[in-house]
Amino acid sequence: MTVIASDLDGTVCEFLHGAAPLVTKIFGLQPDFNNLYTPPEFYTTSKLMDDVFSLPAGTFKKEMEPFLVNEMRLFKNLPRLEEDNYLLTRMLYNHFTDLKLYFITARDPDPLPVADTYYWVNNNGYEYDEVFHIENKASFCSYMGINLMIEDEPRQIIPLYQNGVNVIIMNQPWNDHIEEVKNKPVQLRRAYNWQDVFSLCKEILG
Repeated sequence: MTVIASDLDGTVCEFLHGAAPLVTKIFGLQPDFNNLYTPPEFYTTSKLMDDVFSLPAGTFKKEMEPFLVNEMRLFKNLPRLEEDNYLLTRMLYNHFTDLKLYFITARDPDPLPVADTYYWVNNNGYEYDEVFHIENKASFCSYMGINLMIEDEPRQIIPLYQNGVNVIIMNQPWNDHIEEVKNKPVQLRRAYNWQDVFSLCKEILG
């Protein structure tokens, strides 16, 4: 059986540019996207938003994200990272006849964000077997026998690779310091769009 998993925010859906306009509208802050181009070693979604809005560390996660998620229903209304990237899931199922395909997100596993996450993937045309809300993706992927993970966050990418999981890095400014590893048995490969992801899945998994 072939088991592939994908992150959501920054990989399939557009968290940064979906949330930033709401922060501006509600809190009156202006983003500076130039802060994306000098990434720290490990990036989290909340730290990313703190940097974009020049906030003290932890401010977005504590003071803004709960309102955006619970009142504005952010996870229900995010744009897709690419307009037609839902086609990737269909093509993967067509190519790998024994495929299990999961979405794995580090979002809070509270009932409302979980419900809105399911609504988003279903309403946007993705095919999948299950959605999991998991912080430690490396351990989970090893436990679930996942062959390959599509991910953008360095704090997830490095442990996944170290745990023997192939990783396709969805290119973002905060992960461009990670070098590809093309030698088998475990690979780190970079993709710039969903067509790249499909090609790399076929190349890595055969």
